Amino acid sequence: DSRHDSVESLMWDVAARVLVLGVDVILDFGCWVQSQRDEFRSRAKNLGAGFKIHFTDVPVEVLFERLKARNDMHKEETF
Repeated sequence: DSRHDSVESLMWDVAARVLVLGVDVILDFGCWVQSQRDEFRSRAKNLGAGFKIHFTDVPVEVLFERLKARNDMHKEETF
């Protein structure tokens, strides 16, 4: 978790610099909960940038099929 947080923080720092230059940025962060979405929306607003969330809405069955197919491609000891 600490490495994940460090990498995400670094990615945001770079994205913030780019946004200030007026260039669009796409961050593939999960933003699973409302508070995360609100936080990034607020950060973007503070930089004078817009904010949009794009997501795909597929049935749970499809998600599990995709997950199984992805996991079947990896060796047993990988995560």
